[in-house]
Amino acid sequence: MLRAPFRYARSYVGPVKACILDWSGTTVDKYVLAPAVVFVEVFNKYKVPISMAESRQPMGLRKDLHIKAITEMPSVRQRWKEVHGKYPDQSDVDAMFKDFVPMQMAVLGKFVPDVNVTGDEVVNGVRPKPFMLYKNLDLLDIPNLHSVVKVDDTLAGVGEALSAGCWGVGVARYSNYMDVDSLEAESELEGEELKRRLDNSRSLLVQSGAHYVIDSIVELPDVVADINERLSRGERP
Repeated sequence: MLRAPFRYARSYVGPVKACILDWSGTTVDKYVLAPAVVFVEVFNKYKVPISMAESRQPMGLRKDLHIKAITEMPSVRQRWKEVHGKYPDQSDVDAMFKDFVPMQMAVLGKFVPDVNVTGDEVVNGVRPKPFMLYKNLDLLDIPNLHSVVKVDDTLAGVGEALSAGCWGVGVARYSNYMDVDSLEAESELEGEELKRRLDNSRSLLVQSGAHYVIDSIVELPDVVADINERLSRGERP
């Protein structure tokens, strides 16, 4: 066995090749209203009301795991038992998830990305594990992780970027963490209350380890330009 006395490493100095974007709260659907509202509607269908706060709490998980997390909340479990005579189990989660998918699709607008990967298309599609991101890069034929930017409005999504080893960008202004439950509520959000919620959303994303935190993807071109400059100097995420 020959053990080399030196270690050599390659540094990517080219430009950003891909931006992998989350959907709700990042690219479409301000404040992640679509899934949050649909989670409430799904539980209502089963005669177990949940609040928007309960609906939002597990945001960032794969949708079936999100539903399961809601059913594990003590208050929801108790309400479920009062209605159905038993605590919710996996069969209930599966039934609600089956209802959830068409209900969410009905509220999404048209958006056609270059590629699209969902959590059930890979074996371990649970963020912050990076395998959905890797699948996207496989489909795009982009092998160098340092050339990739992952953009998301959740802690789990930023964690996915860090797990993958690429650049992570958090989007704060229309994030789930703004805790806005309707477009009507948005119209009443102003002044100090708007600032407080936005500061909280930014702070959470900064603490998650994001390399950049922006208010919306309108700022993303400036981020990409800055990353390109850093890459040209041999910097890595």
